[in-house]
Amino acid sequence: MKFNKLAASIGVGFVLMSASAAHAVTMYSDLAAWQVDVTTFQGTAVLPGADFSTPSSLVLSGGSILDNFSPAVEKRTVGSSWATWPGQPGSNGMSVYYSMGADSVTMDFTGGIVLQAGNPVPVDAFGMFIEPTALSTYDITLKLAGGQMVTQSVNGNAGAMFFGWTGLAVTSFTVSADPGALGFGFGQFYEGHTAPVPEPETYALMLAGLAAIGFVARRRKANNV
Repeated sequence: MKFNKLAASIGVGFVLMSASAAHAVTMYSDLAAWQVDVTTFQGTAVLPGADFSTPSSLVLSGGSILDNFSPAVEKRTVGSSWATWPGQPGSNGMSVYYSMGADSVTMDFTGGIVLQAGNPVPVDAFGMFIEPTALSTYDITLKLAGGQMVTQSVNGNAGAMFFGWTGLAVTSFTVSADPGALGFGFGQFYEGHTAPVPEPETYALMLAGLAAIGFVARRRKANNV
């Protein structure tokens, strides 16, 4: 009985430490780097609704929801009502949301579900491309409700850039741009899932636990003999 309790305790400890590592939030300013840490993902490039409409919410292909936009945003189509989405091959026809000149937009976030090897897994990784309206360079910031943030300079005439995160428990975020950027557009959304990656101390705990289990098993065997 004691042996079983010890094994169970070690197993629970390992799971909790692994879950803790998976919940930590990491910010990204590059899609390729984000994809390295994401085991499966999918994108949403075409948004519902007519151009110049002001949606109250957006449900992405994986079921993640963006809503309660404050202030309101306006849907635009790249190549027509939104002039360009430079640097993104084949972007004409995709959609973006425009902040309508506002320097900052806050929205709620609810993660959905993506498939990994045919199995549903929760969205714990998210990202999108953002660019200023003005055809010059301005700082743009993505800030999560928990305070984590990433800022980078984006040239409205040279291409939208990626902003994203991995980690759970993100309930809302704010996108903001320098005054003078004339607002910004954001779109080309990505939803993904990351597999828990144990940290070195987690491996050490697991090895120590296995050693303890082996010791107890040998002692139990000796006592029985």
